[in-house]
Amino acid sequence: MLGTVVCCHPVWVEPPGALPGENLARFRIAGDWTTTPELGLELQAMNLMRKVPALLAPWLAASLLLSLSKAANAEILESKMRHGKQVICTQSGLVGAWEECGTRDYIAVFRGKVAKVVQVSEWELNLSVNVEEVFKGDSIATIKFETSQGICFDNLNAGSEWLFFLEKDEKTGAPYLNYYSRNPSGPVAARSEELARLRSLKSLPGEGMIIGSVQRVSHDRRSIDSSPVSGYSVVARDSRTGKEYRTTTDSKGKFAFDALPSGSYSLTPSKLAMFPPELQTGSSKEKIDVAPGGCSQIDLAAEE
Repeated sequence: MLGTVVCCHPVWVEPPGALPGENLARFRIAGDWTTTPELGLELQAMNLMRKVPALLAPWLAASLLLSLSKAANAEILESKMRHGKQVICTQSGLVGAWEECGTRDYIAVFRGKVAKVVQVSEWELNLSVNVEEVFKGDSIATIKFETSQGICFDNLNAGSEWLFFLEKDEKTGAPYLNYYSRNPSGPVAARSEELARLRSLKSLPGEGMIIGSVQRVSHDRRSIDSSPVSGYSVVARDSRTGKEYRTTTDSKGKFAFDALPSGSYSLTPSKLAMFPPELQTGSSKEKIDVAPGGCSQIDLAAEE
């Protein structure tokens, strides 16, 4: 496609049936394409399912959804416009049962003001940031770092205040800003919830958090639909002591256990919002580990 830049990872710009300039998120699982009109959990189609006998379809669906860690090319593609060109930005499509929502996966987490942005290639940036608040890493006045798919980050300009989550380059050991990993970095104005959580975690040396949502989920062969459930009771049970902690979802279906003693916990409800019930026979046995100063995020399905 003329005027298109593909960032950093080998992808096809036009999957089968795509329209030029179409701003869709595209999922590629084991070489097959599915599309969805927004970045979310709804999979509109799974081409691979049409290629196997009906008796094998449930097994294959379970293998794809529950073993995505083996599908290294599961990716989400998003079309963006940069300097008059269409850029295809690539993110990992691998989603676990729960996700880290603290600082564990990063070498440096901080709030700062962007002092300088230099575009060093068609899609990469070098940044210099004046550090104002540190949540992980060294307390230094200024930090300089590179990016991976840097131009895919929106509103990353000199003078803007950002919350940064930097990963470690395994080859050089240097910190860098990585778009592919679905990095939560962003402008401070849009990260008030994350900032409040990081400040709370910093004050919890021996405790941690579990946050998430409760969704009312419906599934069919083509999609997963969900809506938040308010006023729903959520219970976290300490696997070692049996002690139970209770909270209730807010108007947006969100819940938070803000200060849990470190340990292993099971949750009620126990089913995951991201998978159909028939693929969750073992999910009620899953445990969530709470580490000091750590945070785990999980989306649960309401039990009817």
